[in-house]
Amino acid sequence: MHQINEINASLARLADGKCIHFLDIGLTFLESDGSLSAEIMPDFLHLGPKGYKIWSEAINGLLEELLK
Repeated sequence: MHQINEINASLARLADGKCIHFLDIGLTFLESDGSLSAEIMPDFLHLGPKGYKIWSEAINGLLEELLK
Protein backbone atom coordinates (compact mmCIF):
# COMPACT_ATOMS: atom_id res chain seq x y z
CA MET A 1 0.00 0.00 0.00
CA HIS A 2 2.92 2.33 0.72
CA GLN A 3 4.09 2.06 -2.89
CA ILE A 4 0.61 2.86 -4.20
CA ASN A 5 0.45 5.95 -1.97
CA GLU A 6 3.82 7.14 -3.31
CA ILE A 7 2.70 6.65 -6.90
CA ASN A 8 -0.58 8.47 -6.25
CA ALA A 9 1.30 11.37 -4.64
CA SER A 10 3.50 11.64 -7.74
CA LEU A 11 0.47 11.55 -10.04
CA ALA A 12 -1.33 14.18 -7.97
CA ARG A 13 1.55 16.59 -8.56
CA LEU A 14 0.90 16.37 -12.31
CA ALA A 15 -2.63 17.71 -11.88
CA ASP A 16 -3.14 21.41 -12.48
CA GLY A 17 -6.86 21.49 -11.64
CA LYS A 18 -7.64 22.96 -15.06
CA CYS A 19 -6.78 20.42 -17.75
CA ILE A 20 -5.49 17.63 -15.55
CA HIS A 21 -7.46 16.44 -12.53
CA PHE A 22 -6.51 13.80 -9.99
CA LEU A 23 -8.90 12.04 -7.65
CA ASP A 24 -7.45 9.58 -5.19
CA ILE A 25 -10.46 7.29 -4.80
CA GLY A 26 -8.58 4.11 -3.98
CA LEU A 27 -9.79 3.97 -0.39
CA THR A 28 -13.41 3.91 -1.55
CA PHE A 29 -12.87 0.39 -2.89
CA LEU A 30 -11.61 -0.99 0.44
CA GLU A 31 -13.62 -2.67 3.16
CA SER A 32 -13.61 -1.22 6.68
CA ASP A 33 -10.74 -3.57 7.61
CA GLY A 34 -8.65 -2.34 4.66
CA SER A 35 -9.16 -5.44 2.53
CA LEU A 36 -10.32 -5.55 -1.08
CA SER A 37 -13.42 -7.60 -1.76
CA ALA A 38 -13.54 -9.99 -4.71
CA GLU A 39 -17.04 -8.60 -5.26
CA ILE A 40 -15.49 -5.21 -6.09
CA MET A 41 -12.49 -6.55 -8.07
CA PRO A 42 -13.07 -10.21 -8.94
CA ASP A 43 -9.51 -10.77 -10.19
CA PHE A 44 -8.03 -8.09 -7.88
CA LEU A 45 -7.05 -6.08 -10.95
CA HIS A 46 -10.23 -5.18 -12.87
CA LEU A 47 -13.41 -3.72 -11.43
CA GLY A 48 -16.56 -5.77 -11.32
CA PRO A 49 -20.09 -4.30 -11.46
CA LYS A 50 -20.02 -3.25 -7.79
CA GLY A 51 -16.57 -1.69 -8.30
CA TYR A 52 -17.78 0.32 -11.28
CA LYS A 53 -20.72 1.58 -9.22
CA ILE A 54 -18.32 2.77 -6.49
CA TRP A 55 -16.05 4.33 -9.13
CA SER A 56 -18.90 6.19 -10.84
CA GLU A 57 -20.21 7.56 -7.54
CA ALA A 58 -16.70 8.69 -6.58
CA ILE A 59 -16.07 10.66 -9.78
CA ASN A 60 -19.61 11.95 -10.32
CA GLY A 61 -19.20 15.27 -8.47
CA LEU A 62 -16.08 16.35 -10.35
CA LEU A 63 -17.47 15.11 -13.65
CA GLU A 64 -20.67 17.14 -13.22
CA GLU A 65 -18.59 20.22 -12.36
CA LEU A 66 -16.38 19.78 -15.43
CA LEU A 67 -19.36 19.37 -17.75
CA LYS A 68 -20.91 22.72 -16.74
